[in-house]
Amino acid sequence: TSKKRTTMRRVQAFSGQAEIGYDNMLFLTLRARNDWSSTLPKDNNRYFYPATEFAFVATELPFLKGNKAINYLKIRGAIARVGKDAGPLEMTSSQEIGFEGRFLNDRIVADFTYFRTQCDDQIIKDFRMSYAGGFILNTQNMGGFKTWGWEGHIDGDIISTSSGFRWNLGL
Repeated sequence: TSKKRTTMRRVQAFSGQAEIGYDNMLFLTLRARNDWSSTLPKDNNRYFYPATEFAFVATELPFLKGNKAINYLKIRGAIARVGKDAGPLEMTSSQEIGFEGRFLNDRIVADFTYFRTQCDDQIIKDFRMSYAGGFILNTQNMGGFKTWGWEGHIDGDIISTSSGFRWNLGL
């Protein structure tokens, strides 16, 4: 015989975002979200996750504006926290910082980022253990883990003609 099982889950959320910029040079974005979930205990059924992003466009400074060698240079960063309510709550925090640049009349373009994440209460479901123990599919809180790394891209125009022909090489 088979049994039919219906599971209901309800999530309600409130979110907001504010952005502010100054002189086409400084930018700040603030985000916030709060969720209430039926899968969490009634006395602690909400979770909040904020995010902040900033950017500074250095080439908008008067002494760099119109510079032929450095056409565009932006430094950026972000801090965020996200959650997942499906039984028990998992939270992930992340940070990143990087820059974007265009140089020598936009013939060289570069983008580099350093990032770091941390996940707490990582739940692994349905992993297999030994059949001999009698427990085949298991769920376990595996604790937390951290990741970090660098991402980068640089490319340059090897040939760029006034007729529009362009040969570009990137890494």
